Amino acid sequence: MHLRLVSRWATRLVPLAAATLLAGVALPAASVASSPQRTTIDVLGTTDLHGNVLNWDYFKNARYSDKAGDAVGLAQVSTVVNQLRAAKAPGSTVLVDNGDVIQGTPLDYYAAKVNPITTPGVVHPLAKAFNLMGYDSMVVGNHEFNYGVPFLREFQHELRFPLLGANVLRGARASRRSSRSPSRCSGRRVSRPSGSGSWG
Repeated sequence: MHLRLVSRWATRLVPLAAATLLAGVALPAASVASSPQRTTIDVLGTTDLHGNVLNWDYFKNARYSDKAGDAVGLAQVSTVVNQLRAAKAPGSTVLVDNGDVIQGTPLDYYAAKVNPITTPGVVHPLAKAFNLMGYDSMVVGNHEFNYGVPFLREFQHELRFPLLGANVLRGARASRRSSRSPSRCSGRRVSRPSGSGSWG
């Protein structure tokens, strides 16, 4: 059985490439053991949520609907994720978000400008939801930078899982071409930052 949620904003539950696992998502110990037993890991992912928590059109103040009858919202995704996890062995699913989370709806704007998460004690609604759902990691999307790096850093600190950004650099390292050294990936030569490449 395949379950799928799609929307105009591309809120999707999809299997991700194995490369996501290599990007820093920790696997359960049983999956990397040297025993001859076979373990299947299901990688689930969301992308381009843009602040859609509920199946609601925040601009029309009405239930979301489009011509295709698609649904949006992290609440709907949470239901599907819970069903998939319940059908699998404990620890055999990995949940990843591919970015573009904290900009796009009035809810996101509220968390950035009206009651900003940079205020002590205020937590971004999407960070709360991601933590409750048990996400394993999130990739930084381009819209994560819309409200500035200090805002993004605060969002990062609210998450109980890694925020991944392999191509995100800070300071002078971002503009120095000489800091790049060749590497190999799948037999092809690629360029990667020397050192950790971390911006956090």
